[in-house]
Amino acid sequence: SFPMLDLSVGTDFRGAWNYCSALTEFPALDLSKGTNFAQAWSDCSSLTSIGQLDLSSGTNFNSAWSYCNNLANLGGFGAISADFSLSSSPKLTVESLMNVINQAATVTGKTMTLGSDNLAKLSDEQKAVATSKGWTLA
Repeated sequence: SFPMLDLSVGTDFRGAWNYCSALTEFPALDLSKGTNFAQAWSDCSSLTSIGQLDLSSGTNFNSAWSYCNNLANLGGFGAISADFSLSSSPKLTVESLMNVINQAATVTGKTMTLGSDNLAKLSDEQKAVATSKGWTLA
């Protein structure tokens, strides 16, 4: 883990924590002005927990959480409104998945890729929360 940082003015977090294989916890940080999160946490294979993040300005989440296969707990991403994938994180709890879904923005034509393992954990009613906001679940 690392101490709280003031990243409130940052906009490009592409690859910022990529390959931080010893990182286990990521704190709640103000990333609200960030737009590019491509591969930001990719290959953080020991990461188990991410605090509440505001990713509402994000437009690029390409491979942001790829190979985060031990990630279990998420505080949520705020009003995220761009395509993203958590399919590489099959250990996510239902509470974590619902944090993401409940906080997600209402969108048109965007895909929330959770993967078959995570989708199997959710009830039809829980999935309906995402689809009622315009998200396609995959």
